[in-house]
Amino acid sequence: MHLERNLRWAILICSFQILVHPSVSMSIDPILSTNVRNAMKKTIESKNDVSKSYEVCELWDIIPFEMLPNRARATAFALYAACLVRVGRDSKAIDMYDSCLALKNLLERNTLEDVIMGRASALQRRMSYKEAANQYLESSSSKGTLGAITCSLRLQNLEGAIEILDKRAHPNDIEITATASLLRILQCGSIEQNDMVDLKDASKTLPLFHWIYCTLKCP
Repeated sequence: MHLERNLRWAILICSFQILVHPSVSMSIDPILSTNVRNAMKKTIESKNDVSKSYEVCELWDIIPFEMLPNRARATAFALYAACLVRVGRDSKAIDMYDSCLALKNLLERNTLEDVIMGRASALQRRMSYKEAANQYLESSSSKGTLGAITCSLRLQNLEGAIEILDKRAHPNDIEITATASLLRILQCGSIEQNDMVDLKDASKTLPLFHWIYCTLKCP
């Protein structure tokens, strides 16, 4: 996770503590409250340690989510899914993302974006490319657009990939611009000078496009 994303998770943990603190909601078992806060805290701490993530998943596995308030439950589902992804349990992670998205109206905007992208990536790793592409398109980000294009190409659907670009504009994104140029080359079977300029610009910062540009400019 990026630093900004970790900060969002930290804010969510604080929100969760308010939601389930015994002084606020006496109906929540204090032991359950402690266990969930512990699992959330350790999910953040284990972000770069796969072995610890296995241990954290075991903490989540025994949490009775149905006993949590809806807003706290949405947060818990999102963090559990993130932990499952780290240990390669994509199928279970997708289930947790589904449960989280069922409560999406309770999530703050950036967290919802993380959940959408997390679910799409898990589907892509499981080679469910059509469903993954549709999930990526739920995101308004350039990464979502690129993810959807990648999945379309995995399905050998070049026209679908081009259609995605036609409908979603990211004029200031170098990678999107270069991808559009590459798709035009694939569609037309010829290389225009403007397309090579876009690929050259992208090659300065993106290794994949550096390789593509060097390959295409060779006689």
